[in-house]
Amino acid sequence: MFQPLCLLLLAALSWLAAEGDVVIDRGMYHRDGEYDFELWIPKGFGIRKPDKGEIGYFSGDAGGGYAIVLAVGDWSSIQQFVRRRKASALDLFPGCEIEAHEGLEAGGRAAALVWYRKLDKTEEWKADELIVAAAELRGGEVLEIKIHLEKGRGKKALAEARSLLAGFKWSGERGLDLFLGARVLDINSGLSYRLPRDFEPEQGEGLVVAARKPEGVSRLTISRAVEPEVDRALHGAGPHRQRRGHSWKFPAAEGAEARGAIYGADAEGGIERVQVLVAVRPPNGPVFLLSAVGPASCEEALTRTAELVGLGFTYTDVPAAREEAMHAASTLAAAVRHQHAAAAEKAIAVLARCSFLAAARSALGAALDELRDPEALAAAAVALGESGAADAFDALLRAARNARNRKHVKLMAVLMAALGQVQDARAIPLLLSNVGQGDVEVQAAAIRGLGLYRAHDVKVLKPLVQVMAREETASRKPDLAARERWQLLKPAYVEALRNLTGQVFGSAGEADAWLRGRR
Repeated sequence: MFQPLCLLLLAALSWLAAEGDVVIDRGMYHRDGEYDFELWIPKGFGIRKPDKGEIGYFSGDAGGGYAIVLAVGDWSSIQQFVRRRKASALDLFPGCEIEAHEGLEAGGRAAALVWYRKLDKTEEWKADELIVAAAELRGGEVLEIKIHLEKGRGKKALAEARSLLAGFKWSGERGLDLFLGARVLDINSGLSYRLPRDFEPEQGEGLVVAARKPEGVSRLTISRAVEPEVDRALHGAGPHRQRRGHSWKFPAAEGAEARGAIYGADAEGGIERVQVLVAVRPPNGPVFLLSAVGPASCEEALTRTAELVGLGFTYTDVPAAREEAMHAASTLAAAVRHQHAAAAEKAIAVLARCSFLAAARSALGAALDELRDPEALAAAAVALGESGAADAFDALLRAARNARNRKHVKLMAVLMAALGQVQDARAIPLLLSNVGQGDVEVQAAAIRGLGLYRAHDVKVLKPLVQVMAREETASRKPDLAARERWQLLKPAYVEALRNLTGQVFGSAGEADAWLRGRR
């Protein structure tokens, strides 16, 4: 989704950007395809080949440091990472001073900063100080952003580390599920968007008006621009005299444009506020404007949120989609009658793009009842699940209960995931019945599916933690199969519980203690 629009190659730089890196005004936009994240490297740092065990190395002299190193480790949780990093630092450098900043977030996940001072220089270790920014990835993996410093430059580098965490986000739709809510398409404008999970729709002028709870923290407004060009739309929308600095272009989907600017905003309740305005033209669509208003102290977070939501904009020609869906529904019905799997999959791919239409979902549901090819069935289930529509539930539930379908592991895993996406409480018993037994792939999908039922966490949390405890206890016995099963399932439990509670638990015991404390 976030493929850069263009590469701004700066002739003054003596190094070349690696694949996935884009040099822009605010520094280098770095994407990691293996671990599915992206962030901004401060201006002035160039790429150097990483050493063994590292996934990125940037050298320079900006932000108070002369090296930024990226690495990934399996720490189970950010809390465990901080504890163990403190202990190992004191073992290596007994006289060092450690300052930890915990309880932070990066891209909607847990994060922390650890600042080490008074380190002993050696031939291999040339830094006096070190700041490590840590962000949770998936399944207990932690991204370490190490900033190597010279003495006395730590405060500036600490600010840069915070900026790195504020700019951290996930690549693609799947990686953003913990931060953004379900995709919504506005039929009248053709705009499709995803709002942050902690924003709730409100009344007001514009296509979408949403506010973060509790009241007054920040507000998002989306509207269609009058101007047909991104630059003109952005220039004509903000309070010019209150503009702060220049506007900036940021990477957008292929064929799209995106630009942002920051303005002053009227104070509210004595709190100084700012407005981040983003103009986005999705591929083949008109220009849309997104305004994010909040406290001036949250400017960086507001900016990244506005960019992230704006980059998720897509445009659909609704009248053309209706016509396309009608033709695909007829093709699919014929393919189902003849059990022609290849033709069915082609028609399902078209209907998946149109699944915001009730007629498309109806055709997909009918196919889910009648098709026998597991791959075609899985494609239909994915399309219905990703629609998130309430009327997709019945067909998905029937398919999950079908004895013939239960023979196919990958299909059942897809159905568990889809039932999680539609978030109908009637699916909870079936999902729970697939947790703790059966194939690991199906079980993991059911666990992650339950993790999406945040509105029904009271029904889900206790039984989920109970099964997790049984699996974890079994893994401690001299049973290789149980240990391997736990290794495969633990990431699913960690992700589901993080989504339901906002907490990262390294064990079932930690999760159970948290549940008892909440009562």
